[in-house]
Amino acid sequence: MKKIINLLCVVAVGILTYTSCDINKYPTFNDDDAFVAFRKTSLSVAENQGQVKIPVALASLSGMSATVTCETVDSTAKKGIDFNIAGDGSLSFDADKRQDTISLEIINRPGVYTGDLKFLVVFSSLPNGIATGEADTVVVTINDLDHPLASILGDYTASGNDYWDGPSTWTMSFVKDDADDHKVWIRNIANMGTWTRDDMLYYGIVDDDLTTITIPFGQETVYKYSNGNALKMLGFSADERGYPEGSTTVSIQEEGKKIDFGEEWGFWIRIEDIGNLAIVRPGITCVKQ
Repeated sequence: MKKIINLLCVVAVGILTYTSCDINKYPTFNDDDAFVAFRKTSLSVAENQGQVKIPVALASLSGMSATVTCETVDSTAKKGIDFNIAGDGSLSFDADKRQDTISLEIINRPGVYTGDLKFLVVFSSLPNGIATGEADTVVVTINDLDHPLASILGDYTASGNDYWDGPSTWTMSFVKDDADDHKVWIRNIANMGTWTRDDMLYYGIVDDDLTTITIPFGQETVYKYSNGNALKMLGFSADERGYPEGSTTVSIQEEGKKIDFGEEWGFWIRIEDIGNLAIVRPGITCVKQ
C-alpha cells in the first residue's frame, strides 16, 4: 500500500509538471511500475486448521488484467504429507478484482509429534511487465499440537500474594522451547506488569512423568536494560530473603489444569543498579484458562 501511495504521489506531481508546460495535452501513463505482492510475509497455523487462505494483491494504476501463479517450496514441511496447494496455484486480477487468494490445505496428523514445520509460498510465474513487491515470499509455520508438553502449554490465571499490593491475580503463560522437549519458558512468572515480552522469559525443566517443573534461581533474561543488565530472577523465601542460587520444584496437577508453586518459594525480579520490578511471596497457584 505504501508503494502504491508513493507511486500515485509521483503521478500527481507529473500531472502538475506536464500541464504547466502545455495545458492542451493530457498525459498518458502505463503500468511499467505494476507489481504483485503477498499481503503478509509470515503465517502460523495449527495443524488441525484445515484450509488457509493467503491474500495476494496486484498494484497497478489502470487495474490491468493478469494471471499470476504461486507455488510452494518444501522445507521441514512436505507437500502431500503436511500440506497441499489448491488447484494449480493460479490467481487472476483485473480492474474490478485487484486482490485474490491462494488456498492451502493443512494436513492434520493427530497423535504424531513432528515439531513445528515450515514451508514457503512464492511466485512461480508472472506476466511480462509485472514485478514482485518486497513481500514476494510467505513463510508458513504449521504448529504441531502433539508436543509432549501440550497439556501444560498456554495461559494460566495465577494467584499469589504480591509484596506491595497483597493478594493479586495475573496471567502466567507456559511456552514451548523449539529445541528441547523438556524445557518450558514461563512468561510473567511474578506479576511483572508490562515486563512480559518474549525476551523476558524464564525457563523450567519438566520431568519425564509431566508431574513437576524445576525452575533454577539466578536466571537472567535475554533482554538487557539500558545499563546493560538483564532482569534477574531470584528465589524469594518465606522469611523475605532473595536467593540467586538454588531452584524450586513446582507441582503439575490434574494433567496440567493446575500448577502449584508450593509454600517455600516465591520470586523476586530485579535489575542490578536500577531496582526491583516485581516480588511475589511463596504460595503461587495457577489454573489453566
